[in-house]
Amino acid sequence: MLTIYKYSLPFKTPFITAAGNYTERTGLLICLEESGHFFWGEAAPLPGFSTESAEDISFRLQYLKTDITSFFSGSFDLPELIKFVNTTTDAPSLQFALSYLGISLLSHRKRCNMGELFGIHSSKIVHINDVIGHMDSEKWKNAIRESIARGFSCIKLKALYPLDKLALCLGEIHRNNPHVTFRLDANRSWPKDESTQINQSIKHLPIEYIEEPFQDIDVSTLTAAQNPFDFPIALDETVQNPENLKAALKRPEQVVIIKPALLGNFCEWVGTIQTYRSSFENIVVTTVLETAIGNSAIADVAGLIGSRMRSHGLNTGKLFRNNLFLISEFENGKIDMPFLDVRKISPKYLNNEYISLLDS
Repeated sequence: MLTIYKYSLPFKTPFITAAGNYTERTGLLICLEESGHFFWGEAAPLPGFSTESAEDISFRLQYLKTDITSFFSGSFDLPELIKFVNTTTDAPSLQFALSYLGISLLSHRKRCNMGELFGIHSSKIVHINDVIGHMDSEKWKNAIRESIARGFSCIKLKALYPLDKLALCLGEIHRNNPHVTFRLDANRSWPKDESTQINQSIKHLPIEYIEEPFQDIDVSTLTAAQNPFDFPIALDETVQNPENLKAALKRPEQVVIIKPALLGNFCEWVGTIQTYRSSFENIVVTTVLETAIGNSAIADVAGLIGSRMRSHGLNTGKLFRNNLFLISEFENGKIDMPFLDVRKISPKYLNNEYISLLDS
């Protein structure tokens, strides 16, 4: 039996993007019940990043529900799943939802774990970083100290230009916590002609990498963009399509940030990563602010193809006022895998305040 739900989760504070400010996260959940187990896929287009919207996905799922039910009710193998997903929709978030649901179902039927279907030894531990938004200096320091107290040793911060206050704040934190490293998410806000000065202001800090500091950065211009900095530049928005991903993966030292919901058919791009970066070195997996169900899927992806040495961006559930069901906050900067067996999560356990049937 296939059931589709709409959800709307309120943020604690508005989520700010180039496309506007949002007070809630909306998306779709696809649930297939088979023999008392539940297989989930979450389609969560992210405003400002995704080419499709939650409304688009709602319309498509109403039209496609019969075909999806028919396919998953029958037997299929991995190549057939890839073909079905590609011919059913071109919306990346829906492709990811259907491919992840299909892989979960296939591994259950074959009585194996997900990694065995791809010939990958999944990691038993996934390291995670904390994430902190843009705020004033005192709030920054308090938030970072709270993260450290909860066991996080890698912290990602929104680092909008200018950086003088953030640099002073991180300098103070570093003096008292030399084991903690930082990642700076510039949101492409830094002026390119200030690169040398920016580097001077932060080069004394333990920064793992900077996420795409400029507007016009891509794989072909990366070497020139990197020159003024003493830290690696990680590619995020640039690699959220298959061709750019492939080009970035060919550079083994390049940090590549994977947002599964933006890349589409999970079964295909896992193969691309295996081909060009089989050690999974320098691959960081992050959410696009999915629910607890979607976050579990992203944790599975991180355990499968994420770097075994780097932390991954999974601690985003804390941004919601409430989630679809009660889930413990991450502690100590890591999780044991499997993180959550969603096959045991019946729809009756979900918070009805935030979900409704698609056709209701």
